[in-house]
Amino acid sequence: MRYLITGGAGFIGSHLADHLTRRGDSVILLDDLSAGNLWNVSHLLDGGSEPKATLYVGTVQDSSLVDELVSRVDGIFHLAAVVGMRRVLASPELTVRTHVTGGRNVLSAASRRAVPLLIASSSEVYGNAHAGQLSESLPIRIDPARGPRWAYAWSKARVESFVLHDPGPAQAQAVIARPFNCVGPRQSARYGMVLPTLVGQALRGDDLTVHGDGLQRRSFCHVSDLVDGLVRLLDSPATAGRVYNIGSREEMSILDLARRVIECTGSTSGMKFVPHAEVYGPTFEDVPRRVPDLRRIESAIGWKPIHGVSAAINDLVEEIRQTKKRRPLRVQRAVQSARA
Repeated sequence: MRYLITGGAGFIGSHLADHLTRRGDSVILLDDLSAGNLWNVSHLLDGGSEPKATLYVGTVQDSSLVDELVSRVDGIFHLAAVVGMRRVLASPELTVRTHVTGGRNVLSAASRRAVPLLIASSSEVYGNAHAGQLSESLPIRIDPARGPRWAYAWSKARVESFVLHDPGPAQAQAVIARPFNCVGPRQSARYGMVLPTLVGQALRGDDLTVHGDGLQRRSFCHVSDLVDGLVRLLDSPATAGRVYNIGSREEMSILDLARRVIECTGSTSGMKFVPHAEVYGPTFEDVPRRVPDLRRIESAIGWKPIHGVSAAINDLVEEIRQTKKRRPLRVQRAVQSARA
């Protein structure tokens, strides 16, 4: 099988490419490298005359490029997105354009060519209106007027609607996944991602930055578990036309997460509490709790996460240490221009 992964050089996309190539599939990666990077996939591009992957540097907003790449594959994982709250707040218009236009381009090409498609949405679509575990059956209520943060959630929900309200080919062949706080190696602290930020601070001996009072609660899913779930969702024809949460039930406060990082790294770091408004501006709304109801995905494909937060912390620590030993990256023959 041959798959297209949009956002393929990113954190999740590169792990997905690893998973697929390990089982014998080949992959085409499309990425504009705004958040992804060559280091994530360089090992897949070093295949001599037969690399395991080909990377096209381009954007999902290019409909002709998307259509051309879709014509070459048997399945699609659409992961391309604006990554990180800092980037979303800085560029809400770019966020909407990337998600909505890119999502429409990928979905249209997949529908025309009858190619199965998984669309990565987000737990952000649940907004800030629900308490308790979040079920896929809950109504979506997002008001973009409340601040630029919600441009991300609104645009992800809009792409979902392209599938859920189209009774034709799109609904018959596309499945939607809503990931909850994916973490693990290759995740960058560049745009404010919480776990790599905390791990990096702990290893340097800096105080760990906790936003607000740190009592906001999340569940963190190891990227290897997430990728396994994404592949199994696309592999199962019965999942098409539906939405599935994918995440972990290991719920903890951000304060407890910081304590776990200190414990796992053996750091002597302390903590510093920083108001959200100081980091993200006065209009920022935090979400006090976001934990998934996983019954639907468990029932559909039997998927359950097996790695805990400590495993993700340990994997991040090991990656940071290995990064210091990297040699200069060569230009890869399997990197193509958008029109190659």
